[in-house]
Amino acid sequence: MNNISIDQILCLRQLRYKIVQICELIYQQNWSLVDENMEKICLEYTKILPKDCEDTINQCRICMQKRNAIRLRDLLLQEVDFSIINQLFMVGENDRKILTEKARKDNEEALMIYHKNVWRKVCNINSKQRIEYDFVGTENVNIIIKGNEQEFRLFSIVNPWQEANNLVDNVAKRVFDQVYVLGFGGGFLIGELQRRFPNTKIKVYLPNMDIFYAVLQMIPVGNILRNNNLEFCCDPTCLLFLITISELLKKNEQIGICVDRQELIASMADPRVFDYWVRKYETACDNSNIGKRNEIETVGKRIVRDMNDLVGD
Repeated sequence: MNNISIDQILCLRQLRYKIVQICELIYQQNWSLVDENMEKICLEYTKILPKDCEDTINQCRICMQKRNAIRLRDLLLQEVDFSIINQLFMVGENDRKILTEKARKDNEEALMIYHKNVWRKVCNINSKQRIEYDFVGTENVNIIIKGNEQEFRLFSIVNPWQEANNLVDNVAKRVFDQVYVLGFGGGFLIGELQRRFPNTKIKVYLPNMDIFYAVLQMIPVGNILRNNNLEFCCDPTCLLFLITISELLKKNEQIGICVDRQELIASMADPRVFDYWVRKYETACDNSNIGKRNEIETVGKRIVRDMNDLVGD
């Protein structure tokens, strides 16, 4: 991709993130904020959009005037965003390497200042053999995790922010004071939680330090790391996360729970166990009275038993 600068690449990525936000506002029928954000797109990003988007942007303005939510969303996702995706997929390997190095320096600086204990552990990571990557997708790289019998992407190569947005939609039925997250993933889930709930404490349990290290080397997450409401805990067996959640729910604490399934698959834990208890806990959290103490305790004991069987004594 020869006729677009590094700064323009970053702007296109920001624009895709704004499109995700606008589509969320359209769904909420919050037209005042839709108008405000669309105006910013028209003013700030028109120069870097492909020429074939000019007519589409004009159609978007008409849809805004008529409050045609469905058509506006379709235009943004199927035409504007699709055109940007094509541009970002064409970014060459040399530009991606420049962006990766820029991300690495910023991430390491943020981690050293805001999360010193985690930084020391990251520096001592020895095994990175199961992590592979290639310079493709809309972000800097595509990170691949190799398991015993399978390999899988850590996040979508097309729209990881939309992926995170959808996951948060499933757990964000109300604002919590605290959200507990298993796995940092590519950082997109944490970033979306921070955006939606700026005053919420987010505690992230890291089951796979090699994956976290790979993300720090390649994906720009510096702004996410600089959030004062973010806390990390190294948890290689997922057992600490599990017991903490169990104890908090026994006390009737109102907390949010998120699980990065890709990290879960990569960890030592059995996803079937987590599928069971996450459903049970989400049901308990949705119950405003939380009158199921005995059931919660029973589920907690089963979790600890099953996890002990998985990770051994």
